[in-house]
Amino acid sequence: MIKLIHSSKIAILLSFIVVTTSCNRIAETGKKVINKTGETVGKGVSEFAQGVEEGVSKSYEFKLEISEDVSKLGLRTSKFKINKNSTDSNKTLSVYCMFMADFKQNLVIKVMDKNRNEYGRVNQTIEKLNGEAQFFDFTFEENVDFEEKSIFVIDLAK
Repeated sequence: MIKLIHSSKIAILLSFIVVTTSCNRIAETGKKVINKTGETVGKGVSEFAQGVEEGVSKSYEFKLEISEDVSKLGLRTSKFKINKNSTDSNKTLSVYCMFMADFKQNLVIKVMDKNRNEYGRVNQTIEKLNGEAQFFDFTFEENVDFEEKSIFVIDLAK
């Protein structure tokens, strides 16, 4: 009788160990599955957001052109960005300009739609020495609303 009680206790103890070990394995496997699923979902969301951003960028592709007359005078550009001031309704085109010669000119910056119809302009005098470079801001009046695929043209003011 003592052996039967003793072997019952051993069987219960072994069952407890097996169940506990199995639960730990299941819990660890569950954690791994949850982590992997979370990682996959995170990548998917990130790729979705990136796709949305690229789609918006493509639909609002802005172009910047410099007239041949301005280019001959030594003005070069690289990056540009569009800023909309939250305190007023004006829109600003910021252009990084590099000067390959001393430069003092009154420029006109025109904004055109994708069919090259002008719908805004601003004049500004720029003066810089050969070798200098900086961002210049060209602020358009509040009625000018930059459209998708707008083209900005920098030319000499007449």
